[in-house]
Amino acid sequence: MKWSISTHNCVRRCQKQYFFSQRMASHSAKDTLRREAFIFKQLSSLDEWRGSLVHKALEKYLVPSLKQRQLISLDELNEQTVSLAKKQFEFSQQKKYRDPKITKTAAGDSYLALRNHEYGLEIPQISIDNLYKEIKHCYQYLYSEKQFIEMLQKGNEYFEEYLINFKVHNCSVSAKLDLIMSYGRDKLYIIDWKISRSKTSDYSRQLNLYALAVLDNWRWRKYKPEELLLIEANLLQGKIIEHYVNQENINSIDNFIYQSISQIKALSGDSKYNLDSLEDYDYANSPLSCEYCNFQQMCVRLTS
Repeated sequence: MKWSISTHNCVRRCQKQYFFSQRMASHSAKDTLRREAFIFKQLSSLDEWRGSLVHKALEKYLVPSLKQRQLISLDELNEQTVSLAKKQFEFSQQKKYRDPKITKTAAGDSYLALRNHEYGLEIPQISIDNLYKEIKHCYQYLYSEKQFIEMLQKGNEYFEEYLINFKVHNCSVSAKLDLIMSYGRDKLYIIDWKISRSKTSDYSRQLNLYALAVLDNWRWRKYKPEELLLIEANLLQGKIIEHYVNQENINSIDNFIYQSISQIKALSGDSKYNLDSLEDYDYANSPLSCEYCNFQQMCVRLTS
């Protein structure tokens, strides 16, 4: 198994959802059910699409401009994002994500599978217009934070959407970091872009996982925990929160991962995919989890 914070959250939310998304879903499997599960796994709501659009735009347009020491303008960043959104929307509307000959890798930045398109639900133009307004609002807030923007411009090196795979207690762990930036002589900033409405979510555990991943990576092993700064930048809510790291944080997240891995292994073991084992996985505790689950129809069909 490969552990990630999203894997942990999925198991906590619904064990059956974990089975469908992490053990059953497969793009390359000959089993049509497994291919169907893969498609369902890709489905996004409009809110999720908004978040992924902003992440992709910051990766493709903002960070390269920082590397070139020529900050992209707010208007250009917004225009580029809208242009990308239109390409993705067309891809999803035509249901190209269902074409077995088109992989996510081949589709590249154009890939999108919206839940509304999959189920034939209309998306009013006003919803798209509001989505564009919210994206522009995110960028306006980011560019209004002059001190933060100036700090971003002074980085020595930038690593965007950086995937780190490492081992914790003999288990593979993966963490994908939005932006890692070296600053000055002995500072490393880990920036996590958030496009979330929730005012109660606590992302400190996720950010401490990123710190653990960075400290384990050959590129940054020279750094001490105290030389890392974790920055949670929630652009939709308009707030930037700094999290500081120490050895106690690192030990705590290491212990958390160990306990989570143990629980998941107790649930699923190391065996290969077997549809008959679906009955061993519990349903979600909250009806809301079912309401917004991509696998709702498949779950009803296979468990009724």
